[in-house]
Amino acid sequence: LGSQSAPPPETARIPGAPAKPSFDPVKPSFDIVRVNPLGDTVIAGRAQPNSGITVMQGDKVIGRARADRRGEWVLIPQTPISPGTHTLTIVSRGADGTEMSSDQNVVVVVPDRGKDVAGSATSGQTGSLALAVPKKGDSAPVVLQMLGGIGNAGLSLDAIDYGNNGENVLLSGRAPPG
Repeated sequence: LGSQSAPPPETARIPGAPAKPSFDPVKPSFDIVRVNPLGDTVIAGRAQPNSGITVMQGDKVIGRARADRRGEWVLIPQTPISPGTHTLTIVSRGADGTEMSSDQNVVVVVPDRGKDVAGSATSGQTGSLALAVPKKGDSAPVVLQMLGGIGNAGLSLDAIDYGNNGENVLLSGRAPPG
């Protein structure tokens, strides 16, 4: 008759609310990068659940993976990373074909055999270095893999961070207890 009925629950809206819930896709990111002195690598991170992951070294694809339903992925490239300094990037591709790049790159330094990452000859154990560097200057780099076993002084400077605008210097490292 003259009465109005309320819209079905699935079409009811709160005044001022968006018509559809907003959804922020998860950009791909690196959580773990481990490179042994021979260049053998394990890379893990997060992305949009069930998305395809492509990891690049420069313009070369070094491997592909798929994020699981929680958005976690792991990649073990078939070919070792060669000695030198390399930049790794990541791109994810959703089921709808949308591609997203990470907000960070990872710089990896793999030493030549018998040398440290600075290129100096060493008879001791060497290690690789991996550093996540933001593409924009709005956050600090993060050390993903520190050098291990270099020198025997028991004192090391592992990272230097200059803050967002270079005004604050933060040094971190290791020393014997006490």
